[in-house]
Amino acid sequence: MELGAGLGFLSTYCAKIMGSDNVVTYEANPALEPYIIEGGEYELIQYADLHNIEKIIMEIHKSVIGAEKIKFVLSQFKDKGFKIDPKLSTQRELYLEKKIVENHTH
Repeated sequence: MELGAGLGFLSTYCAKIMGSDNVVTYEANPALEPYIIEGGEYELIQYADLHNIEKIIMEIHKSVIGAEKIKFVLSQFKDKGFKIDPKLSTQRELYLEKKIVENHTH
């Protein structure tokens, strides 16, 4: 999942590697101005259905939404089963991953 897909450069690259059926994008501004969802991570996590999403790469904007909302966003991802990969994440860019347990009923 790419949050703030903009022109779709990263999602296109991922689709070539993983297949387009495995890539989901979200762009808050269909007019693509300003090309990213700066500060939109707070609103997104409150309403996004992430049950089928395994991996998310996103940039966090502490200077835009503040430390308390960042804590809320991170707690929501944790509550939804995501873990931050510290090897791939930086202070501003997060790589989150969760295991999806498939429910096989016979």
